[in-house]
Amino acid sequence: MDYISVLDGLSRKYGFSAWGYADASRLDTAACKLEEYLEKGYNASMEYMARNKEKRTDASVLVENAVTVIVFLARYSARPPCASGLKVASYAQGEDYHHVIKGKLSSIMAELESIAPDFSGRAFTDSAPLMEREYAVRAGLGFIGKNGMLVSRTFGNRVLIGSIVCNLGLPPHDRSFNERVGKELRYGNCGACTRCMDACPGKAVSNCVLDARRCISYQTIESRRSFRDEEFPVDRKGWIFGCDECIQACPWYRRGGDGGMPEFDTLSDVLCNLRADDWLGMGSGAFKRMFGSSPISRAGLKKMKDNVMAVLGSRNAVGCDSGLE
Repeated sequence: MDYISVLDGLSRKYGFSAWGYADASRLDTAACKLEEYLEKGYNASMEYMARNKEKRTDASVLVENAVTVIVFLARYSARPPCASGLKVASYAQGEDYHHVIKGKLSSIMAELESIAPDFSGRAFTDSAPLMEREYAVRAGLGFIGKNGMLVSRTFGNRVLIGSIVCNLGLPPHDRSFNERVGKELRYGNCGACTRCMDACPGKAVSNCVLDARRCISYQTIESRRSFRDEEFPVDRKGWIFGCDECIQACPWYRRGGDGGMPEFDTLSDVLCNLRADDWLGMGSGAFKRMFGSSPISRAGLKKMKDNVMAVLGSRNAVGCDSGLE
């Protein structure tokens, strides 16, 4: 069975921009970098990053009998700024990518099972202790930029990653492929460019390392602190959920043109029409109806209101005194 042709067809069928594969082997260099990252406290309150470290750096531990990591790239559109000045990261202006991508990967696995009865595997998209960006590089899909994000030479940096860790044996890559990937792992292709580092409002980006404590995305999504109580307060620059500053500054931002999976663009008009008063007056029912299936639900309504107040520059945000739940 020519599984390469099969996977190529399935990737196109389900709307992925590119795919590749790598051995499900231990990532020794990445493991060392992860230890250093955690020791410096750059993971902030994201304690889950310190758990299951062996699984993060070895896919064969994560999935029994795994030999291959099949990696898929899903693009999302660039979004122009809204008149309200309240900005939401481009990837979050539609359905939750976790659900969208994982659903597509599950369909791909079902089709693989129908032609390979012994097939077994698991699908992931930023939802398990797996260093997907590292495996994406090893699969020949790009390099890691200085902001720590994957950059595809064909589709730029507006890409999301989905992976299938499985027992499907695929042909070994040829020498030229391995040489190219080796260069990507060692050097990347940022050269002397520091645009992403210069653009970061919190100076969270430093040569392939992201200090989450200083990152607007972390502060507006994962952090449970109110904006005035952050360890390193950052001018949010209008961002109320996530941040695109470093990827927009990158020369690869427009590579491959615009466009992406339509599922990631279903809320752009709604978000553009919401002003500060709309957010601050929003009830839990309306929030759930509008954003229950979007990434914004991860932050929650209380956090979103706090983020809006941070942009407005107020110190009277709801819940500021007691922190966020």
